[in-house]
Parts: sequence; structure tokens; C-alpha cells
Amino acid sequence: MEKDFYKVLGVSENATPEEIRKVYKELARKYHPDTNKSHGSEERFKEISEAYELLSNPEARREYDLKREASKFGRFNEGARWDRFGSPFSFESDMGGNGVEDLLSSFFGGRGNFSRKSNYTNWGQPTRNTRSANLKVPLKVACTGGRIHVSGIPGGSRSVEIPSDTTQGSIIKVSNPDGNFDLKIQIEDDPPFFLKDNNKIETVLQINLAQAILGSKIKLRDPRNSEIILTIPPGVQPGDLLKLKGQGLAGGDLLVRLEIIIPKNLSDDEKETFKLFAGKAGLKN
Repeated sequence: MEKDFYKVLGVSENATPEEIRKVYKELARKYHPDTNKSHGSEERFKEISEAYELLSNPEARREYDLKREASKFGRFNEGARWDRFGSPFSFESDMGGNGVEDLLSSFFGGRGNFSRKSNYTNWGQPTRNTRSANLKVPLKVACTGGRIHVSGIPGGSRSVEIPSDTTQGSIIKVSNPDGNFDLKIQIEDDPPFFLKDNNKIETVLQINLAQAILGSKIKLRDPRNSEIILTIPPGVQPGDLLKLKGQGLAGGDLLVRLEIIIPKNLSDDEKETFKLFAGKAGLKN
């Protein structure tokens, strides 16, 4: 195997989804090219995003683990057809991008525009009721709407229209020769956006100390890739939530959790300047 995605994220092969998500969020904030301009940060960001896309998908992770285990003993058939995740799942935008590019065109300002028209291949997962199946839909597609190609359901593969503002548990009916077949929507988190309470969406924004103390206005992109202006009030604290009403899923709110970046490696002059400020502000060290 070319890559060990567990090593890419620095987690064990037994890591829980919560552990994987936590590590990914930390690494994504550290290496995102819009905040980290050092050489190689963008490639590192793409690599960890690719690893998270796979390991956060339970079925793709199971397929990958099987392939990974087989490769240790030389049993993997190199001629077999696997996608980059080692499973028959893929996500592409109209621009010919993939899940990594979509991550780059999200909250942090973008590498191109996210298109409403998507080609997301998924597999219907039959429930105990053989006339229904669960269908996984990325959060941004649930917000914007798009088309998803579905395989593994009665009647063969087909393209299914996902309406904009589709909510968790929604039912989409597809016709087949024996009658209707129900697809129950399961919305998947789409980093850096995470679904909360069915229609609220949460994301994280890093701001500097000056922005936290004095307030600021910051441009960012919502889950629909629309540019919005977020007003940071003076005196915000780490972990504060700013609410953008109606800009989540189906009328829900978009919640922006603030993280404050504390400057490191200050010069002597900068330290002296801060000491003067601290003294005037009544701050003690």
C-alpha cells in the first residue's frame, strides 16, 4: 500500500471516530494553507484531509483495513480496481475535483467555487425492511442540493436528486418495477462543517488576540460557499459561539466557535510593548 492513513493522522488503527475527528481538526487548523504559509503546508493539509475522508467513513475504513491487512501478507491483488480510498466511494465536483478540493473551497475562503451539481457515488444500505435503504449525503450537498448516483438498490444504479435543505431522516422515493423504494437520508459531517441538533451547523474560526480584544469583521464562507461577513464583538473569549440565524441547514443556525491564537516567539521589543499594555490594562503576570 502506498500510504498508511493512520500514520498520516498519527492515530492508532483502533482509534475511535471521535479520536480521529479530534486529531483531524487539530491538524487541519495547523496546516491549512490560508493560515499556514510555510513550505509544504498545503500538501500536508491535502494529505491529512484525504486520510480523514477515508477514516471517517465507516464502510470505506473497513474496506481499507481489509486491504491494509492483506497487503501485509502479500495477498493483495495489485490488479484489482480500487479508488484512492480502497473502496468504491468517490466524490467529485463539476470542476473535476474531489473531496480534498471541496475541503479547500469551504470555510477558509476557497480554491474555486463549490457547485450545486455533484456526482457523489454511494451505495444503498438496505435496512431490515427490504423496500428501504439508508443513503449517506455530505452536509454541504444536503444544504445546496445536487444529484447523487446510487448503486446497490433494486432496479439497478440510478441518479437521485437531493433537494436543497434536505434534513436528517428525510425520505426520498425512487421508482422501480416493483413499486417505490425509500431512501432514508443520513447526513454526514463535511469538515470544517459539522451537523448539530438536526439543522444547526457548527464550525470553528481562529482569530488573533487583537481581533478578540478589539473586535473585527471577517470574511468567510458558509456551507453553501456563499461569502458572509462575520462581526466579532470586542472582548470575546475562547470557545464563544457566534450565531448566524437561518444560515444553517433548513432554516437552522450557523454556529461559529471562536478559537483565539496566542502569539508565540515574540521579540524583546514586542514583549516590552505588551508589558506596557498589560500595565495600563491592569493585567498582572
